[in-house]
Amino acid sequence: MNLRLIAGVALLILATTGGIGMAQSGNPPGTGGPMAPARPGHVAELEELQAARAKGTREAYDLFLARHPTSRYAAEARTERAKITR
Repeated sequence: MNLRLIAGVALLILATTGGIGMAQSGNPPGTGGPMAPARPGHVAELEELQAARAKGTREAYDLFLARHPTSRYAAEARTERAKITR
């Protein structure tokens, strides 16, 4: 059988099965698949507030408030920060 014919058939098979330029999952190589949807922003804000609470310092609350001054948790953070005595 002609080597060019074999190579052509092999390329045709790879091209039609997604074997060229695609990972087995059908996604471009190196992408690891579709990305998970982003979490709602308030979830990350709540986690950061919980971290400030765990640390229990004014500095931790100040950092939270600097990063999230208009957060739904900002008033709560300000109240909790005001209760901290040095």
